Amino acid sequence: GFPETPSAARMAASVDPRAALEAYGRMAANLKAWGFNLNYGPVVDLNVNASNPIIGKLGRAYSADPDKVAEYASAFVNAHRQYRVLTVLKHFPGHGSSTRDSHKGSVDVTATWTPKELEPFRSLIRGKDADLVMSSHVRNGQLQGKADKAPMSLSPALSKTLRGDLKFGGVVITDDMQMDAVHAGYSLENAVIRAVKAGNDIMIFANDKHPDPDVPAKVARILTAAAAKDPAVRQAIDASYGRIVRLKNKLMTTNSITAPSANLNPDGLRDVTSDGRPVLSADLMDANRREVRLSLPQGTRF
Repeated sequence: GFPETPSAARMAASVDPRAALEAYGRMAANLKAWGFNLNYGPVVDLNVNASNPIIGKLGRAYSADPDKVAEYASAFVNAHRQYRVLTVLKHFPGHGSSTRDSHKGSVDVTATWTPKELEPFRSLIRGKDADLVMSSHVRNGQLQGKADKAPMSLSPALSKTLRGDLKFGGVVITDDMQMDAVHAGYSLENAVIRAVKAGNDIMIFANDKHPDPDVPAKVARILTAAAAKDPAVRQAIDASYGRIVRLKNKLMTTNSITAPSANLNPDGLRDVTSDGRPVLSADLMDANRREVRLSLPQGTRF
């Protein structure tokens, strides 16, 4: 398997951002060697609730300080760019203050969220360190208003805040649409159409909690039918297509830079040579040249 990578909390507590850049370079090198071009990280939520069951308790947040979070997240992003691996800032507009897990049910951060939770996103977007942004399945009444009871991922407030206020013009991807914060309250058709209208370009269906091998076909049929009768859906899909094409072009044209050195070696990030190239067997290198399907462990968190 892949070498173990320290959690965000452990990374920020043990090494400086320059060393984190090198460590994350090893992660990216291994991902690239296996044929991956996208990593669902970094988490840029603030660690404002250490008891948060899905962020704080799991060490997924770098810090409660927005500047520190942005600094380490930038190291993560730029390390991956060295190997042409895209990254995803998550979970917009901030999941760090929650007291519940959106994998298990609805989450409302209206009373706990503060505007400073937007700052890592704002800083990274302004600094062009944002390839994709992941929308979260948390309701935020401060941004959505009292009448809007949907999670942010299905709310018009997503585009208003992310594209309007923060000026993000890139690709937005949902958190797993089969998490119970969405799955328990919305039909597949309703959730998919709302996600598109909210401004998401890509939807994740992890097929973990509620597996359904026919989901891709079902979603395609839903979107085809909706686009045929609703100009707003058709326009949203067209806009998403343009953003996704631009992202793919970016992936093809981004110049890699010098690979990180192997001087730093935290927590088993060892599967690289002294010049940063991954050490892989011939079998693994061959696997990189063909389609590889990996089964994710049950309970994998996005």
